[in-house]
Amino acid sequence: MKTIQSIDRAMLILNYISKHNGNCTLTDIGNELELKLPTLHGILATLEHWNIINKQENKYTLGGKLFELGKIFEAGLSIQKLLHPYLEQLAAEFGETIYLAIPSNHRLLYIDEVVSKHPLRLTSIVGSTEEFGSSGIGMVVLANLPQTEWDEAASQAGIDAAVMRERLISIRQQGYFVHRKQNCDCYCIAISLENIYNTAVGMSTFIPAYRFTEELARKVTDRMRIIKQNIKADLK
Repeated sequence: MKTIQSIDRAMLILNYISKHNGNCTLTDIGNELELKLPTLHGILATLEHWNIINKQENKYTLGGKLFELGKIFEAGLSIQKLLHPYLEQLAAEFGETIYLAIPSNHRLLYIDEVVSKHPLRLTSIVGSTEEFGSSGIGMVVLANLPQTEWDEAASQAGIDAAVMRERLISIRQQGYFVHRKQNCDCYCIAISLENIYNTAVGMSTFIPAYRFTEELARKVTDRMRIIKQNIKADLK
């Protein structure tokens, strides 16, 4: 697999700093990794800019951004473990692909799925991110985030901020959203699970357009509401 040299170097630097956290200097890193100081300085400056590393008295430590990303990863794993059985229940009942997603760095992150057994189904998107406004599950998650996130999401989606706020208030009130995704010609029926482990969580059922009916959407929505209540009860 072809890799990007600058990123390879950044990862080698991070690995070295992690082993000598707070005890390595620019010269130490350069000598160990056999990197020219101008190149090394540029990579370190970039990592420092993103708070991936910090420099204290000319010695380097891992930065707070790694802790932030680690907490997102940890929360995702905990939520995935807790909620996966519910995804399986929903998938077994309707035979469609079920997704679970949380917010990550102002975008939607897919953390789990149970794939449809139908021959025609969506490819896996677990681990990928997208703008909140591009899917029903993104919108139900966004609706339960602070309103400071709403305007940024509106800007990303090219939607007027007032229009976005009106949509999100409506979604927050009803607790679910049905959205047709044009890029894959399917419907996303999504419900907010609200905050689990202090994280806004969304669950969705993806149905190809040719299998979608209003009656099916009603049945899926009703079942997802029951599952939401079961999750609340189990968390008490």
